Amino acid sequence: MKEVYSHRYAITAADMDQHYRMTPHAVLLYFQDCFARHMTCHHVAAFDLVKQQKMWVFTEYDAELTPVDTLWTEEIDVSLWVSEITSLRIYCDFRIHKADGGAEVAHGCGQMCLLDIPSRRLEQTALIADHLTVVPDLTVSHRKQRFPKGTDIIVSNDHKVNRLDVDFNGHVNNRSYLSIALVTMPDDFLPHHALRHISIHWLHETYLSDTLHCDLYAIPSDDAQAAEFVHTLRSSDEAEAAQVHTLWRPLTHIPDIAEVLVRK
Repeated sequence: MKEVYSHRYAITAADMDQHYRMTPHAVLLYFQDCFARHMTCHHVAAFDLVKQQKMWVFTEYDAELTPVDTLWTEEIDVSLWVSEITSLRIYCDFRIHKADGGAEVAHGCGQMCLLDIPSRRLEQTALIADHLTVVPDLTVSHRKQRFPKGTDIIVSNDHKVNRLDVDFNGHVNNRSYLSIALVTMPDDFLPHHALRHISIHWLHETYLSDTLHCDLYAIPSDDAQAAEFVHTLRSSDEAEAAQVHTLWRPLTHIPDIAEVLVRK
């Protein structure tokens, strides 16, 4: 069996932002879906693990987004591989390309852990390590992501968790935290900037009817052409539920609708 797993997807209208680039939600979705498919091949998917009262937990995610147009019905190839296994963590790297070796859309890495459902404690990866093979020649350094600290709050927002936010595990879906965080971005900023890098730490589970409070902080950037922000989400009991670090660059070209409707 190939240890680099690939799956082809067709772009939907919901995957495109107003600048005809793939949304950060879609990049995260395709990474997570490809991970689930890869684990299914190795018989350690969520529905396999639940029989042993275990579950996958995504704890960290890091992605670089390339400024290329992604149009409705175009096909993309998502490739994913296990790049490192430690005693408590499994790292999977991924790449998203336009089909048949086309332009790169995004690349990145995710960190996953195993959780014992009854005790809510992390499990040793030895439980499933023999099911997976590390691809050492494709491994990159998995340094601990340390988020910069913001001091001045730009925007604050409260979000009451609803049924659309909750996944099959009964808690708030990872992508919902991203949506809640990005809602705080100023409306006058978004039309002129593109998200180029995103890092997420998921820290604490939240549930239906909880209220998530999100604070947006601007962060000084070493790059004069970039704008950086940290979004901190806290639950009703003030526990930090997630952190999202985003880096944005000015749009150099905003395509006209006539340009993207001409399909080659």
